[in-house]
Amino acid sequence: MGMQWTTNAQQVAPSAAVGVSVTPSGTAWVDSSWVQVIASASADAVLTGIIVAQPGISNVDFEVDIGVGGAGSEVVIATVKGFFIDNLAYGPNLFPCILPIDAIPNGSRVAVRMRKSGTSVLTWSFAITYYLKPITGTLLVTASPLLCVPTGAVGVSATANLSTWVSGSWVELIASTASAIVVTGVYAKNSLTGLQYEVDIGTGGAGSETTVHTVRCYNNNGDGGPYMNWLRNPLDNIPSSTRVACRARANSGSQVVLVGLLYHAKPL
Repeated sequence: MGMQWTTNAQQVAPSAAVGVSVTPSGTAWVDSSWVQVIASASADAVLTGIIVAQPGISNVDFEVDIGVGGAGSEVVIATVKGFFIDNLAYGPNLFPCILPIDAIPNGSRVAVRMRKSGTSVLTWSFAITYYLKPITGTLLVTASPLLCVPTGAVGVSATANLSTWVSGSWVELIASTASAIVVTGVYAKNSLTGLQYEVDIGTGGAGSETTVHTVRCYNNNGDGGPYMNWLRNPLDNIPSSTRVACRARANSGSQVVLVGLLYHAKPL
């Protein structure tokens, strides 16, 4: 298959303005209210990304939902998760939809909500990117929502072995997949400055795991975020009714890496 491309111009919302303001709950991992990003889509649209601007909070894990539908009837089409170690979270803080999500009908309302660790109620800001249909080109899209695991919580704790660069024990992420899944991102968080580490994603029963993907991470000066490793080539190698686990190893012994996944359930 050749490179994906499109002649469509990417759109942003809100346009030529700061992102919409969302006030988080003062209770950890409780959803905020929905906040409207688009009142009425001007055509069928395909979600391509979510931009997150946080207010300068240190050590905060978070999740963001994008929903479609009237106020009080929103249906979630995408969820992403991440972590900011401090307010020096440089960069665009863009969460791209590796598989753009074809789930915004013409005339529909689009909204955002969030949840996070901690009790701060400082306001966050969000924007989205999207294409209007029809799409011209070879862009692959999906109507399957973008999901994350674990949700409403920090990642699962994978502890590296005491010996450097020796893998720790496998830790379960999903007990049994409800369908085949396609992984588009691996969340891997450890905030120790200068730490180099690897995370394996594996499938199979406890004690019989087979590695299906590995990510490599490096913490530079301990700052930044959002600690998400994007799979530009999505992983389509996890069948239905399959246990999914993770393990870690690092250049410093016994480090704990918090791990999660972004994925789509098949059929796409």
